[in-house]
Amino acid sequence: MAIRTARSGDTPAGLKLAQRAWKDARNGGGAELQLYALNTLANCQAIHNDYIEAVASAIDAYEMALRQSDEVAQIFALITLAGASGFTLETYDETLVALGHCRRRAEKIDDSYLLRRIGNICGVMLGNLGRFDEAEREFEWVEAHADETDVNTPPTLVGGNRAHCAIKRARAAADGERERWLAIAEQRTEQTLALARARGNRDAESRMMFNRGEICSVRGDWPAAIAAFGEALALARSLKQRIRVIDVLVELGRMRMGAGQWQEALDTFGAAFAEADTMRPTIRAAQAAEYQADALQALARLDEAQHQRAIAERERKQFERERDHVRQALQAFWRDHPAGNA
Repeated sequence: MAIRTARSGDTPAGLKLAQRAWKDARNGGGAELQLYALNTLANCQAIHNDYIEAVASAIDAYEMALRQSDEVAQIFALITLAGASGFTLETYDETLVALGHCRRRAEKIDDSYLLRRIGNICGVMLGNLGRFDEAEREFEWVEAHADETDVNTPPTLVGGNRAHCAIKRARAAADGERERWLAIAEQRTEQTLALARARGNRDAESRMMFNRGEICSVRGDWPAAIAAFGEALALARSLKQRIRVIDVLVELGRMRMGAGQWQEALDTFGAAFAEADTMRPTIRAAQAAEYQADALQALARLDEAQHQRAIAERERKQFERERDHVRQALQAFWRDHPAGNA
């Protein structure tokens, strides 16, 4: 119920259900129930973009599953761990290696549910790395093996991810190909948006409004982009999705710069930095600070711009130190646990 609620668009409610189930399981449930509840909690934390918490819960769930010799639960926890750590640390290559281990184990037991989760996350990671053809193949496989009873890879999630991958491809494309991929991205986005609204899925609606904003951004339509990102921001805030709020604020600030609204852009980047400052580790604080500096420079506030660039550099170095530390720990984890030998 918790995962279904989260994936249906109410991520805060899904997380609360998972937290309550985990508390109840610890207070009176058996070992199997505790494992199920903890895996569910980790997954719901990741769906809500609470990636650091999801990593910690997934490691605990994996160790619990290992003690119980529960193969499916082990793989489920490892998929959550790989995805959450990859998204928050931007360690896409390492995540793909880890998911490759998970895929080999899931194939051995012929578990299509786990394989769909793996394929969807691999598609996102490959898109982030610019490996677009491989990403498309992953999404195509997931869609071809869709199951309406699968709450973890609903069509609103996979369709939205595939649309966003097309936007990335449009940004990277040569001039002659850019509009073709934008049209593909727009079609996928609007189809997924219509489905999200029909199902009352605010999470997917927020993601698709973000997609719409990005499509308008690539086309240089600043007013339309600002409107779309504004809707995405309102939805993200209503869902208390901190990472998405930051991402939308950064894009909204960029659009306001494009429109020449320098003071409004500066205020927006300031709000993004304040949000990012409450989350560690994250590269988003450095990105917001760098954009603040750009806006300050455009406003001829040069000393402040220089100071802000120093903050951005400090934030970037801090994130890289923290990322490298966690990356080493995760590499050791993936090397030492049984999936490394799958």
